[in-house]
Amino acid sequence: MQPTENALAVLEKRYFLPGENWDGLCKRVAKAVAKDPKTEEIYFKMMNDFHFLPNTPTIKNAGTDIKGLSACYVIPILDSMESIFDALKAMAIVQKSGGGTGFSFSRLREKNSRVLSTNGVSSGAVSFMKVFNHATDAIKQGGVRRGACGGVLEVDHPEIFDFIMCKDDPKELTNFNISVGITDKFMDAVENNKSFELISRYDGSVVRTVDANELFDLIAKQAHKNGEPGILFIDELNRNNNLSHIARIDACNPCFEQDLIPWLSCNLGAINVGSITTKNGVNWDELKKIAWNGTLFLNDVIDLNVYALKEISDVSSKARKIGLGVMGIADMLAILEIPYASQEGRNICRQVMAFINETANECSIFLGERDGHYEYWNGTAIKRRNSGLTTCQPCGTVGMIADASSGIEPYFSLAYTKNVMDGESFEYVNKYLVESLDSRGLWNEKIKKEILRDGSIQNIREIPECIKKVYLTAQEITPDDHILMQSTFQSCIDSAVSKTINMPKNATVDDVKKAYLFAYRNKVKGLTVYRDGSRENQVLVSGSAKNKKECPECGSEKLIHESSCVRCDDCGWSKCELA
Repeated sequence: MQPTENALAVLEKRYFLPGENWDGLCKRVAKAVAKDPKTEEIYFKMMNDFHFLPNTPTIKNAGTDIKGLSACYVIPILDSMESIFDALKAMAIVQKSGGGTGFSFSRLREKNSRVLSTNGVSSGAVSFMKVFNHATDAIKQGGVRRGACGGVLEVDHPEIFDFIMCKDDPKELTNFNISVGITDKFMDAVENNKSFELISRYDGSVVRTVDANELFDLIAKQAHKNGEPGILFIDELNRNNNLSHIARIDACNPCFEQDLIPWLSCNLGAINVGSITTKNGVNWDELKKIAWNGTLFLNDVIDLNVYALKEISDVSSKARKIGLGVMGIADMLAILEIPYASQEGRNICRQVMAFINETANECSIFLGERDGHYEYWNGTAIKRRNSGLTTCQPCGTVGMIADASSGIEPYFSLAYTKNVMDGESFEYVNKYLVESLDSRGLWNEKIKKEILRDGSIQNIREIPECIKKVYLTAQEITPDDHILMQSTFQSCIDSAVSKTINMPKNATVDDVKKAYLFAYRNKVKGLTVYRDGSRENQVLVSGSAKNKKECPECGSEKLIHESSCVRCDDCGWSKCELA
């Protein structure tokens, strides 16, 4: 199969080696990853047919002199100047090969606390975040994209108020997605209207006692204002940490779908479920093959990976964590004509993800019997080759290459107008919607113009309600339905879920708080909310409406917000930052 026009533009700008085409790229990656000719052919075919694609560093680097193939890393930072700048160096090395880096700044002593070695005072956690942000500005990942960081501060840190406000100015910390590490103790204080203690990282004393709901309100107000901070339910992360005997989880990668112990990395891949779905249903036999072979592929990537740092190599080789996820969920539901925001939609998604997870588990058990279990296995977890198997990543650019909807997200818009050279324009309406309307004799120029104008079909009188329910866009789906879908996938996977909870422009701070509480009760591991219009330079939201913000790579105004990333639909530039 051949890529679409948009996908080809991205591949030519960011992924193809000199003289390479799509077949050549797939052959290069398959040959590098596979350990025998038969497996190489299997890997080539599932990539070439857009049934499965690995993460960007693997697509870009496999079969080249750059050996870093993982997308996600967590680098620890301890409370010393040596550790801080060792982490900074590690970040630079990881980002150079294309990986995203996550950090917890929770161990750093609060500002103005004593530093005995110099008899001075600490500048604090937020101050050092700015150092990491400036360093990231200077690094372009593997010549492909700007570096991305995920920053976490736990809710009982004395600088938590400063952290919550640190991106109030949109020009600050632009390379970071930030999240507050929320504990059960804090949520109990919120739900029972109690006070909450902030604890010194210098000496363990209580620095300040605050009203838990006032702090909760501030988190919600800032998220309502500009989409950040997100929240991570730290205790929920660690309840599901099968490496807890090695280390506690206190940070994630920039899109927050990979909860990793310190120094652990993870390589990702996604199954395009829309590509194996017809009106008659999901092809379960084909899904079984792809999930099995996708697990084999990602496991082989671990052995091919060359880690630039010994600490990462040691932990990654002992944990052998992979992240098999999905893209094309909205496509699958559209083909089946099942609404995303429905119990039926959640049921089929649960079936699909649980089936993938079960198949990946069977494959890893087989590999464990053949090659030995992962070294960190503690004798109580399932005896398999990999400590972690499944995740839900955003799949922005990879989804564009496969012409698939992003990750587990609903459609953000059903149409757009793309301006090309010589004043011409290209009009795109969701291909599944066109097919559905055309099969009912409803597709015509009038309806096409209305969809292009609004990016939605909800106000088009001629379209029946049954179709409108199937094609609700992200902003037309309630926050509860977004969270229920996130919870559905979370219940079927090892790691976490990258997803945006879209809210309408008129959503209130109370709506954000209700979403947080609803998410906590539904056992998701974290949450990112985005209220329409809450950023001055918001990316294109629907239809042919134009945005004044330009892509820094090509100058195009065609920027699209997907999960916690922004990407350019013309050149494929992307940045993991809420916009």
